[in-house]
Amino acid sequence: MRKDAVLSGTWLSGPAQVKVKLTLIIFNEENSTIVFCPALDLSGYGKDETEARKSFEVSLSEYLRYTVNKKSLSIDLKNHGWEVKKNLKKSPVPPTIEDLNNYFLS
Repeated sequence: MRKDAVLSGTWLSGPAQVKVKLTLIIFNEENSTIVFCPALDLSGYGKDETEARKSFEVSLSEYLRYTVNKKSLSIDLKNHGWEVKKNLKKSPVPPTIEDLNNYFLS
């Protein structure tokens, strides 16, 4: 069974704050629950949804920490199909499901 969820919040990455609103896909595979964010190609897993969400939040935190520290967040978002304005002051726009389907199926 698969369900979609949304993760919203503000993550601290060093001195920077990053606001996120991400669509997640949650599904079971064998004896694990997977939380997958297709817009960032990140995932987390665990024995249940709570553990999988915590694992995903660790993955997201590390991703944001790394890309903010390397000053590569906007470049990486663009590489994942996001529409990013020049200075990140306006919220980046994630790719559509259709764009992601084309990306993953190509």
